[in-house]
Amino acid sequence: MRIFFSIERAESLLPKLIRLLRQIRGEVALYHRWERDYIDNLREVIEEIESVGGILRDPKTGVIDFPAIRLGEPVYLCWRLGERRISYWHRIDEECSKRKIINPEEFYREEELTKYIVREREAIHEKEEYPDKIIVTIDLRGVAEKDIDVKLDGDNLKITWKNDEGRKTKLITLNKRLKNPSIRSEYRNGILTITIRKEPL
Repeated sequence: MRIFFSIERAESLLPKLIRLLRQIRGEVALYHRWERDYIDNLREVIEEIESVGGILRDPKTGVIDFPAIRLGEPVYLCWRLGERRISYWHRIDEECSKRKIINPEEFYREEELTKYIVREREAIHEKEEYPDKIIVTIDLRGVAEKDIDVKLDGDNLKITWKNDEGRKTKLITLNKRLKNPSIRSEYRNGILTITIRKEPL
Protein backbone atom coordinates (compact mmCIF):
# COMPACT_ATOMS: atom_id res chain seq x y z
CA MET A 1 0.00 0.00 0.00
CA ARG A 2 1.43 3.34 -0.98
CA ILE A 3 1.21 5.85 1.86
CA PHE A 4 1.81 9.52 1.05
CA PHE A 5 3.97 11.33 3.58
CA SER A 6 4.26 14.88 4.75
CA ILE A 7 7.83 15.91 5.55
CA GLU A 8 7.12 15.97 9.29
CA ARG A 9 5.52 12.52 9.28
CA ALA A 10 8.45 11.00 7.37
CA GLU A 11 10.95 12.63 9.73
CA SER A 12 9.12 11.21 12.74
CA LEU A 13 10.11 7.74 11.49
CA LEU A 14 13.84 8.48 11.22
CA PRO A 15 14.86 7.18 14.70
CA LYS A 16 13.29 3.80 13.93
CA LEU A 17 14.73 3.71 10.40
CA ILE A 18 18.22 4.57 11.66
CA ARG A 19 18.04 1.60 14.02
CA LEU A 20 16.90 -0.73 11.23
CA LEU A 21 19.54 0.46 8.78
CA ARG A 22 22.28 0.00 11.36
CA GLN A 23 20.95 -3.51 11.88
CA ILE A 24 21.31 -4.14 8.13
CA ARG A 25 24.92 -2.96 8.24
CA GLY A 26 25.57 -5.39 11.07
CA GLU A 27 24.10 -8.19 8.97
CA VAL A 28 26.31 -7.24 6.02
CA ALA A 29 29.39 -7.65 8.20
CA LEU A 30 28.35 -11.26 8.91
CA TYR A 31 27.44 -12.07 5.30
CA HIS A 32 30.32 -14.39 4.44
CA ARG A 33 29.94 -16.40 7.66
CA TRP A 34 26.19 -17.05 7.71
CA GLU A 35 24.86 -16.40 4.22
CA ARG A 36 21.44 -18.00 4.70
CA ASP A 37 20.83 -16.28 8.06
CA TYR A 38 21.97 -12.99 6.52
CA ILE A 39 19.47 -13.24 3.68
CA ASP A 40 16.60 -14.15 6.03
CA ASN A 41 17.39 -11.37 8.50
CA LEU A 42 17.90 -8.80 5.75
CA ARG A 43 14.51 -9.68 4.28
CA GLU A 44 12.85 -9.20 7.67
CA VAL A 45 14.44 -5.77 8.15
CA ILE A 46 13.47 -4.64 4.65
CA GLU A 47 9.88 -5.78 5.23
CA GLU A 48 9.76 -3.80 8.48
CA ILE A 49 10.97 -0.66 6.69
CA GLU A 50 8.38 -1.15 3.96
CA SER A 51 5.65 -1.76 6.54
CA VAL A 52 5.88 1.87 7.64
CA GLY A 53 5.70 3.06 4.02
CA GLY A 54 9.38 3.64 3.23
CA ILE A 55 11.08 2.28 0.10
CA LEU A 56 14.62 1.04 0.70
CA ARG A 57 16.68 1.92 -2.40
CA ASP A 58 20.17 0.96 -1.22
CA PRO A 59 20.83 -1.09 1.93
CA LYS A 60 24.57 -0.32 1.89
CA THR A 61 24.28 3.49 1.84
CA GLY A 62 20.91 3.55 3.62
CA VAL A 63 18.88 5.46 1.02
CA ILE A 64 15.12 5.49 1.61
CA ASP A 65 12.37 7.13 -0.44
CA PHE A 66 8.99 8.26 0.92
CA PRO A 67 6.04 8.81 -1.47
CA ALA A 68 4.86 12.43 -1.16
CA ILE A 69 2.88 15.09 -3.00
CA ARG A 70 4.63 18.18 -4.41
CA LEU A 71 2.47 20.84 -6.07
CA GLY A 72 -0.22 18.21 -6.65
CA GLU A 73 2.18 15.70 -8.26
CA PRO A 74 3.35 12.40 -6.69
CA VAL A 75 7.11 12.48 -5.99
CA TYR A 76 9.56 10.95 -3.51
CA LEU A 77 11.12 12.49 -0.45
CA CYS A 78 14.68 11.14 -0.35
CA TRP A 79 16.81 10.55 2.75
CA ARG A 80 20.20 8.89 3.32
CA LEU A 81 21.53 7.44 6.57
CA GLY A 82 23.68 10.08 8.25
CA GLU A 83 21.50 13.03 7.21
CA ARG A 84 19.87 14.79 10.17
CA ARG A 85 16.67 15.71 8.32
CA ILE A 86 14.82 14.96 5.09
CA SER A 87 16.07 17.73 2.81
CA TYR A 88 15.78 16.29 -0.71
CA TRP A 89 13.21 15.05 -3.21
CA HIS A 90 13.13 13.61 -6.72
CA ARG A 91 10.50 12.77 -9.32
CA ILE A 92 8.97 9.31 -9.62
CA ASP A 93 10.87 8.54 -12.84
CA GLU A 94 14.24 9.83 -11.56
CA GLU A 95 17.06 8.08 -9.72
CA CYS A 96 18.04 9.19 -6.23
CA SER A 97 21.19 10.72 -7.72
CA LYS A 98 18.93 13.38 -9.32
CA ARG A 99 17.48 14.52 -6.02
CA LYS A 100 16.87 18.21 -5.38
CA ILE A 101 16.70 20.43 -2.29
CA ILE A 102 13.24 20.62 -0.76
CA ASN A 103 11.25 23.83 -0.68
CA PRO A 104 8.81 23.09 2.18
CA GLU A 105 6.20 25.46 0.74
CA GLU A 106 5.82 23.13 -2.27
CA PHE A 107 4.79 20.14 -0.13
CA TYR A 108 1.59 19.38 1.78
CA ARG A 109 1.74 19.57 5.54
CA GLU A 110 0.02 16.71 7.39
CA GLU A 111 -3.39 18.41 7.68
CA GLU A 112 -3.33 19.46 4.01
CA LEU A 113 -2.23 15.99 2.96
CA THR A 114 -5.15 14.41 4.81
CA LYS A 115 -7.57 16.64 2.86
CA TYR A 116 -5.85 15.66 -0.40
CA ILE A 117 -6.20 11.96 0.41
CA VAL A 118 -9.90 12.42 1.20
CA ARG A 119 -10.41 14.03 -2.23
CA GLU A 120 -8.43 11.32 -4.04
CA ARG A 121 -9.72 8.41 -1.95
CA GLU A 122 -10.82 6.23 -4.88
CA ALA A 123 -7.24 5.74 -6.11
CA ILE A 124 -5.57 5.01 -2.80
CA HIS A 125 -6.27 1.37 -2.12
CA GLU A 126 -4.63 -1.95 -2.89
CA LYS A 127 -5.66 -5.62 -3.07
CA GLU A 128 -3.27 -8.57 -2.80
CA GLU A 129 -4.34 -12.18 -3.35
CA TYR A 130 -2.62 -15.23 -1.87
CA PRO A 131 -3.57 -18.93 -1.97
CA ASP A 132 -5.19 -18.79 1.47
CA LYS A 133 -6.12 -15.14 1.91
CA ILE A 134 -6.87 -11.75 0.37
CA ILE A 135 -5.41 -8.60 1.91
CA VAL A 136 -6.99 -5.21 1.17
CA THR A 137 -5.53 -1.93 2.38
CA ILE A 138 -7.06 1.52 2.10
CA ASP A 139 -5.86 4.89 3.33
CA LEU A 140 -8.57 6.39 5.57
CA ARG A 141 -6.60 9.11 7.29
CA GLY A 142 -8.91 11.62 8.92
CA VAL A 143 -11.59 9.00 9.68
CA ALA A 144 -12.29 7.77 13.22
CA GLU A 145 -12.13 3.99 13.71
CA LYS A 146 -15.65 3.97 15.19
CA ASP A 147 -16.97 5.42 11.93
CA ILE A 148 -15.67 2.55 9.76
CA ASP A 149 -17.72 -0.52 8.87
CA VAL A 150 -16.39 -3.53 6.93
CA LYS A 151 -18.36 -6.53 5.65
CA LEU A 152 -18.59 -9.02 2.79
CA ASP A 153 -21.41 -8.44 0.32
CA GLY A 154 -21.54 -11.33 -2.13
CA ASP A 155 -18.47 -11.13 -4.36
CA ASN A 156 -17.55 -7.73 -2.96
CA LEU A 157 -15.87 -6.32 0.09
CA LYS A 158 -17.97 -3.38 1.31
CA ILE A 159 -16.20 -0.61 3.23
CA THR A 160 -18.27 2.23 4.63
CA TRP A 161 -16.94 5.25 6.50
CA LYS A 162 -18.11 8.67 7.68
CA ASN A 163 -16.14 11.92 7.57
CA ASP A 164 -16.83 15.65 7.29
CA GLU A 165 -18.23 15.12 3.79
CA GLY A 166 -20.78 12.56 4.95
CA ARG A 167 -21.04 8.79 4.60
CA LYS A 168 -19.14 7.05 1.81
CA THR A 169 -19.04 3.46 0.56
CA LYS A 170 -16.41 1.60 -1.43
CA LEU A 171 -17.00 -1.79 -3.06
CA ILE A 172 -13.94 -3.87 -3.93
CA THR A 173 -14.52 -6.90 -6.14
CA LEU A 174 -12.90 -10.09 -4.87
CA ASN A 175 -13.10 -11.84 -8.29
CA LYS A 176 -14.39 -15.13 -6.87
CA ARG A 177 -16.96 -16.32 -4.37
CA LEU A 178 -15.52 -17.63 -1.12
CA LYS A 179 -16.52 -20.59 0.98
CA ASN A 180 -16.71 -20.01 4.74
CA PRO A 181 -14.64 -16.80 4.65
CA SER A 182 -13.39 -15.15 7.82
CA ILE A 183 -12.63 -11.45 7.93
CA ARG A 184 -10.36 -9.44 10.23
CA SER A 185 -9.61 -5.73 10.08
CA GLU A 186 -6.95 -3.57 11.72
CA TYR A 187 -6.83 0.23 11.71
CA ARG A 188 -3.49 1.81 12.50
CA ASN A 189 -2.10 5.27 11.70
CA GLY A 190 -4.93 5.95 9.26
CA ILE A 191 -4.39 2.74 7.26
CA LEU A 192 -7.14 0.10 7.28
CA THR A 193 -5.85 -3.43 6.62
CA ILE A 194 -8.46 -6.13 5.96
CA THR A 195 -7.48 -9.81 5.86
CA ILE A 196 -9.97 -12.30 4.40
CA ARG A 197 -9.08 -15.93 5.00
CA LYS A 198 -10.53 -17.92 2.15
CA GLU A 199 -11.50 -21.41 1.08
CA PRO A 200 -12.34 -21.28 -2.68
CA LEU A 201 -15.56 -22.93 -3.80
